[in-house]
Amino acid sequence: MEYAKLPAETRRSAMLYIEHGQPPGGFLSALFSNDLLGTYGKADPDNRAALAEWCQFIFNETPHGCHGSASKVRKWIEQGGLKGGAS
Repeated sequence: MEYAKLPAETRRSAMLYIEHGQPPGGFLSALFSNDLLGTYGKADPDNRAALAEWCQFIFNETPHGCHGSASKVRKWIEQGGLKGGAS
């Protein structure tokens, strides 16, 4: 996955969530849960400016099982992300 285009402060948290199922913070939880208002409200200025990049990253780079709703995010975490066998 191409994490380099994402804001540096959040890049590692996204990687840990996707690859290992580590629970993300508020911004990433809202983002991966498809909660637009929560995402925008919890974004710092860098992540707010990069919302288009985040959307492209999720659409083009991430497994379908790790995003889309709060229940999908919870399931992804329970399964341990990609390293835990989620897909």
